[in-house]
Amino acid sequence: METRPYVSWKLIGITGTNARPSIAPTFGVENMMGTNPLTFALPTDEEFPFCIDCATSIVQRGKIEYYAREGKSTPAGMVVSENGEAMMDSNEILKALVAGKAALAPLGGIGEEMCGYKGYGYAAVVEILSAALSGGPFMKALTGLNADGSSSVGHDLCRSLHHSRGCITYIYHCVSAKCFCFFYHTFCCQSSGIVHHFGISFQFAAYQGLKALGNITSFMQAFAI
Repeated sequence: METRPYVSWKLIGITGTNARPSIAPTFGVENMMGTNPLTFALPTDEEFPFCIDCATSIVQRGKIEYYAREGKSTPAGMVVSENGEAMMDSNEILKALVAGKAALAPLGGIGEEMCGYKGYGYAAVVEILSAALSGGPFMKALTGLNADGSSSVGHDLCRSLHHSRGCITYIYHCVSAKCFCFFYHTFCCQSSGIVHHFGISFQFAAYQGLKALGNITSFMQAFAI
């Protein structure tokens, strides 16, 4: 999803989309919702806008594939097995995901201890805004299959969408800062000021990367969509 063009029109951009099931709800073990990314693009008075594009899952399949290639374990809490246990063997995780015997955890991780319900809640919001507003399919219906493996695609419109992009639906929302601020530049200036302040945060002694993020240009380049 491309959100940044909204900024060129002096607007705040917010987008999201549902996706084929891959994450389990808190306390669940079955993949019910997709990684359901949520993106924002906010204008600043610098060269780059503030853009962020994040899935509502704690990890995506590509990261697990990276761990497998590097011979590394997947950190505990990112993937839950069909038995409700954390999986860490990256190669086994990839096999289990294909077989439907594992699911990704929402942001926060498995269960309640690390507040995984927050990511689950955000994923649900994206699912509702994307599917309910458009009248599109959601959750398991996005696979296009019934439990017996037969096609669940019904009417002609949905069938054409199924062949082109699996009936996945999107939400695009834009906000004019001028509706809230007397001057558009006031919003842009304050946005930059907020991000600049990230750089004066206290840091871990062994980590100096945050100082670079205090430079607005470096920060925007690092996170621009």
